[in-house]
Amino acid sequence: MNIQAYIDRSNEGLDEDEGDDLMWVQGGVSKKSIKTVEKKIGFVFPESYRSFLSDFGSIAAGDSTVSGIDNADPLALKGGTIYGDTLFMRDDFKDQYAVPEHLWVLVKHEDGAYCFNFNVKTDEDEYAIVNYEPHLPLKTFEEPVARTFHEFLVKRFF
Repeated sequence: MNIQAYIDRSNEGLDEDEGDDLMWVQGGVSKKSIKTVEKKIGFVFPESYRSFLSDFGSIAAGDSTVSGIDNADPLALKGGTIYGDTLFMRDDFKDQYAVPEHLWVLVKHEDGAYCFNFNVKTDEDEYAIVNYEPHLPLKTFEEPVARTFHEFLVKRFF
């Protein structure tokens, strides 16, 4: 099933006027915006994440947001962007989080974040997604929670 079908299924039967939390979709971003962020961070995103960014930009369900890119300002230092969320956790909360340079934040959570691990390329030609929790031993977040971005998205959001 493609991501749009999952979003549609998640929103099916919900009514925003009744206070239901619909899955929010930012809207796709340009290839230029994607390349701007890739150049700045020094990594090329896996194709499944690039497609997600092109089609959706970012999505949110309840209080969970998949970090994306702001098309108007790809290097925006704000929540909900992969660049902003990562630098926020690295710089503003370095004593609490100490996010290693090879991890880039996909989804923040109360104990840390789910991150791309740019040190681990999978057989699917993607980067593994790990659960980074700074209070746990380093070895803990070396184990992938998903081998592809699509797998992660389906497991955690749908």
